[in-house]
Amino acid sequence: MEFLTGYFHAVYVYFYNILFNTTWLEKIVLVLPYLLFEFPFLVATLVLLTLKYRFGFFQKKRDFSLTPDVSVIVTAYNEGKDVSLSIVSLLEQNYRGNIEIIVVVDGAKINRETYIEAKKFEGNIRKNRTVKVIPKWERGGRASSLNLGEKEATGEIIMAVDGDTSFDIDMVSNAVSYMVADKQLVAMSGNLRIRNWNRNLVTRMQAIEYILSIYLSKQVLEILGTLNNISGAFGIFRKQLLDSINGWDAGTAEDLDITLRIKKYRSIYPRIKLGFAEDAIGLTDGPDTWKGLLKQRQRWDGDLVYMFFRKHRNIFNFSISGIKEIFYLFYTSIIQQFLLPVVILVYYIYLFLHFDNLSVMAIVTLIYVVYLIHTGVLFLFFVFFVSERKNWDIKLIPFIPLFPVYGFILKMNSLYAYTDEVLFKQHKLSSYVPPWVSRKSKF
Repeated sequence: MEFLTGYFHAVYVYFYNILFNTTWLEKIVLVLPYLLFEFPFLVATLVLLTLKYRFGFFQKKRDFSLTPDVSVIVTAYNEGKDVSLSIVSLLEQNYRGNIEIIVVVDGAKINRETYIEAKKFEGNIRKNRTVKVIPKWERGGRASSLNLGEKEATGEIIMAVDGDTSFDIDMVSNAVSYMVADKQLVAMSGNLRIRNWNRNLVTRMQAIEYILSIYLSKQVLEILGTLNNISGAFGIFRKQLLDSINGWDAGTAEDLDITLRIKKYRSIYPRIKLGFAEDAIGLTDGPDTWKGLLKQRQRWDGDLVYMFFRKHRNIFNFSISGIKEIFYLFYTSIIQQFLLPVVILVYYIYLFLHFDNLSVMAIVTLIYVVYLIHTGVLFLFFVFFVSERKNWDIKLIPFIPLFPVYGFILKMNSLYAYTDEVLFKQHKLSSYVPPWVSRKSKF
């Protein structure tokens, strides 16, 4: 009790001094990292998406009159009976054209439950809907599954999706309408939500994260012309493009890899565009344990180092990417992704070395309040102006106060992943790709 009293008194004194005993310059310096790294995104999101949703700006062209053939490559590995959720949701699409569903089961010899479940749907299920199941008896990784599926695909539009992802009934029609209306649009990222959002705290935090980092963020990046990634769990491509760049490359982070390769392709064809289909919605299960979540993010974050500093170092070449893309890549990939976690860690070490514990807690409380306001403003904006599932998202509001802590945990986890990749090339040891595939990669 005495400690809590001391803590609240320290916080009160600290906040009072900041409000009344500091200059505006000193106030700004206190939250300078936030102002540099996070505040620009808050302003951009509120301004650009208000213009989009309230005043009709930045609307993409659409055309629902044409219905080209669509091939959906479902990459399955260890989904078991849950692969049926993905297949059924694709069979039930309200799209008037043909949908060819190609289920590629990686490592079918040891993954027989998934293979047997997928085989139940094989054949001409009904008009305009076919299912083809391709077993890869030995495991070769997701990229090889995608390339095998792409070779078998006959559709003009190809969707690459995970076997544990299901879809809203209008997903295909919404996604295709953008591609039909704009011939320069060669690839799009579909929108992803967490399907098991209400299972526990871990999945609720991911649900909030996906809303902020995918649903909102990718719309902003699309408007600015700097879309960061075509989602691996849900990507949409023109078959002609995939044929031109020879499909997916082996190894980890095949989604970021193909995105960067498409961006390089723009140095030859500068008019081609990448987009985000916000109303083409997929539902995917997030890890439901802290251990599973942190290991997933270690793989994702380590792959960023592998991609940007080993495999695609020339993406930072002005003649390849252009000034706008270079600025965005430097700001997000170098400063936000890599430098910010280091700055945060050094900052906290400095605090503990130079201030007493109560003063440190008061300073940390200020930082927490700033990020809580940031997250709360963004999330409430989303719920009231953007969300198509308000009954889901309103139930997440009570968990917003925990999100700044969650974000801090992920940043420190990212720092560990970056260090691990730089020192030990952990992408070569990832269980996501079979060892024999990793050994063949020169990177």
